[in-house]
Amino acid sequence: MCGVAGIVHWGTLSDGPQVVRKMNARLHHRGPDDTGYWNNEKVSFAFSRLSIVDLDHGHQPMVSDEAKIVLVYNGEIYNHVELREELQRRGHRFQTSHSDTEVLIHGYREWGEGLLSRLNGMFAFVLYDLCRDEVFMARDRYGIKPLYLHTTAHGETFFASELEALFTDGVLRREVDPCAVKEYFSVQDNWQQRTPYKNTFSLRPGSYRRYSARGCTEGTFWDVEFPRRSRLAPTEAAEKHLDIMTRALKRQTAADVSVASYLSGGIDSTAISVLARRYIPDLKTYSCIFDLTDVGADKIRDERFFSRLAADACELNRTEIELSRDSLMETLDSTLIALGYPHMGPSYENYSIAGVVAGDGHKVVLSGLGGDEFFAGYIYRYQQTERSPLRRNQREWKTRLLRWFGRNPSRERWRATIYQIMNFPIATSMTTQVFSPDFLEASKDYDVCCAIDEIIDACPSRDPWDILMYLDIKTYLHGLLTLEDSLSMVHGLETRVPLLDNELVDFALDQPWSNLFDGETGKIVFREAMRGAMPEAIRTKPKMGFAPPDESWYRGVIKDWILERLSPDRVKEAGVFSPDTVKMALDEHFNGRQNHQNLIWSLLSFESWRRHHGVSF
Repeated sequence: MCGVAGIVHWGTLSDGPQVVRKMNARLHHRGPDDTGYWNNEKVSFAFSRLSIVDLDHGHQPMVSDEAKIVLVYNGEIYNHVELREELQRRGHRFQTSHSDTEVLIHGYREWGEGLLSRLNGMFAFVLYDLCRDEVFMARDRYGIKPLYLHTTAHGETFFASELEALFTDGVLRREVDPCAVKEYFSVQDNWQQRTPYKNTFSLRPGSYRRYSARGCTEGTFWDVEFPRRSRLAPTEAAEKHLDIMTRALKRQTAADVSVASYLSGGIDSTAISVLARRYIPDLKTYSCIFDLTDVGADKIRDERFFSRLAADACELNRTEIELSRDSLMETLDSTLIALGYPHMGPSYENYSIAGVVAGDGHKVVLSGLGGDEFFAGYIYRYQQTERSPLRRNQREWKTRLLRWFGRNPSRERWRATIYQIMNFPIATSMTTQVFSPDFLEASKDYDVCCAIDEIIDACPSRDPWDILMYLDIKTYLHGLLTLEDSLSMVHGLETRVPLLDNELVDFALDQPWSNLFDGETGKIVFREAMRGAMPEAIRTKPKMGFAPPDESWYRGVIKDWILERLSPDRVKEAGVFSPDTVKMALDEHFNGRQNHQNLIWSLLSFESWRRHHGVSF
């Protein structure tokens, strides 16, 4: 787990080595254990290492023994042992004992881009093939590891593991994209690899790029498919799920450093912690709870009862961290600096708990991300669509809905439901009231419905629930993964996500919906697989979500701080929002008439980012 940076310029930059050193300095927190550089007249590579596997070797940039390939790589390949053995049988000779970095070099020499479909892990890597005089870069299936790119008007491509490394010390000029800002407030993130800056984007998950002096080409090595071919009964499927998940944990607990686990008290983190302890007997788990003083109905967000129950019943070594009601005041700016730009919902709690885990000496932590997206955990989404009566007659409703897609009124009704689910915190109907006229003009090229339609149309299935799942994977999950990487790596902590193990995801996508969701309960196979392995109260409890009780906290001790941060003068200075509309929303929230916590978080995040970088419109 590391930070990578570099420039592909084909001889147009004379100061490439100096520039990448500036970029790499911004990534030091990602890799405090080692740094390295490689340059020639065409490319410049930089690397910061967090040593996890093969601590004494694996220095990067890694150069092949014939000096024909140079590689910088961020991530972990969990099946590198098996790949190494296969490559050795094919005649490859390795210089390291168990470095997964070297496996990438030999694998690329043997299979070229075909290597990518063989990799089970999280990765973003860039290599320079001196024989072909081309640069090849790739990113893992789901976008667990980031890779940001900026292409200049002169054709140079800058890349880095974090967005801010591209703009360090004036390396590149920031040019804010108003459409990206509007998108953030429309869907609380940036989709389709967009960032807040023009000509700056992230490499698409499951894709690769080739650069040469002749130009750039892009390809896809993996995308979400929904074969749904499995005919296993729920009990049989549950047995297979447990077997696959156990193998995934064996792969993802392998490390030469200490591995910990998050324990929220939900089925995902509890299952991971219970199975991981088979391979790490002294596994330490970490739970985050919240100060519930004067908290109203949103105290249900606190899962201390369940995390304590899991720890006691499963005999897990557990550390509990309590966040105070004013923790947002203390951590907002640090969180946004770590993120690089505003995206997703409240995340300062992730920043805080990752700091504690890293402070206890761990370099790796296991997370339950991905379980809801691939195993149908967001049941309220599916229940809002016209397929929800499926539980009464599955075959009949599937046939009827597929026919309905050909009828415009029903299709539009279905899409309207999707727009309502995805379009927040500012609905399209409210844009003229919320945004300033000048900003609306600057961002007029962005339309949230078109953005949603583009992803819907790209889905390989016409099943409404498959489309919902596809949307979540392509948008919400990708945002969560990007957030998790930034907020853990700022502390020098690697987050692993066992529920996104390739074998487990392939299994999930092959399950019929009757094994995932029955109209009332989601993650059916997952829950059945964990029967007897955890308390029933955890195995059967509904999705709760990990988030602070912000609705109450915003009305409490940090109210005055929020009013100062979002004062009419500051809102007017930004040039994006109507000060009167923002004030009205704050009044409605503080008076208890409406819950605007998502909007307030988005406004606070934007204001922190804006002031840090001097952004205005």
